[in-house]
Amino acid sequence: MAIKNRILWLIIMGLLAFGAILTALLVILLPDSENFQSLWFVRKMDKQSGDLFGQEKRIITPTPDSRLSYLLLTNLIAGPQSSELVTPFPSGTKVLSYRQEGQTVYIDFSADYGKADPFTLSLAEYCLAATLTGVVDEKENGNMDKILYFHITIGGNPHPYYSNTFSLSDFLTDGFGLIPFTRTATLYYPHPNNLYLVPRQEQLMLYSENDLLTSALDTLLHGPADVPSLAIAPPDTTVLFAGVADGVITVNLSRAFLDYANSGMSQARMMLYSIVNTLTGLVSADSVRFLIEGEVISSYGGIPLLEPLSRDASLIFGA
Repeated sequence: MAIKNRILWLIIMGLLAFGAILTALLVILLPDSENFQSLWFVRKMDKQSGDLFGQEKRIITPTPDSRLSYLLLTNLIAGPQSSELVTPFPSGTKVLSYRQEGQTVYIDFSADYGKADPFTLSLAEYCLAATLTGVVDEKENGNMDKILYFHITIGGNPHPYYSNTFSLSDFLTDGFGLIPFTRTATLYYPHPNNLYLVPRQEQLMLYSENDLLTSALDTLLHGPADVPSLAIAPPDTTVLFAGVADGVITVNLSRAFLDYANSGMSQARMMLYSIVNTLTGLVSADSVRFLIEGEVISSYGGIPLLEPLSRDASLIFGA
């Protein structure tokens, strides 16, 4: 009996010793829980159950040569490990430059990033903001700034839909997805006789206040959903950029916009001032500069465009 008890005692002590060794190994080998980071992605359509976004926990450890926020960004672009999630970043997107100044991160993406439609970019930028907001990178001087704001350029050029910084709070979300909201705006359409502009109230759907100029311009170019015949531009025209700085709105359109340039000076004038009077009525600006795929054009249908066009309220019917 004593032998059996001794054997049992040895077995128990052996198990306890093994457990202690295993615990020590786990402490040594497993990463610190602080290295687990949350990356936000978009759920696949067939996996959505009311929630558009999903987070994935990932072990990401900063190194002396790689900041945590930069590693999070590159992992976000590379995509999720889960088969239920997808990255909203356009294929081929690369980070050309990355720097942090205070609480603002400045990111220059490759040209592939700008090929996405406005909604897809909103998804990408929400995931970016949700992943990086609050991340703290220790700088060389020992100071630490929490990331709160983001400024994006593409190949060194302005963002296609806005030029200001944005933050996570700019996106309306209920935690399950982006919530579009409507903004009532007055848009000015050319009268069929091309003598004046007719005001019309439109409900613009926005995912961020940064979308206002782009949404209004896109509605003018292609016509409102209920009356598409009001479109002022060729159907293939796309908005490459619409932003405001120092009281001047810059509009960058695709080359298809030039297809109507030979329609006559009266029509060209109404087209241009439809844009000018609409956009200057939405933000604090009094003129619009027109670019075609990033280049200044001398004129459009005989209307000089080397300088920005100023708002002309005399063209508005009933003004």
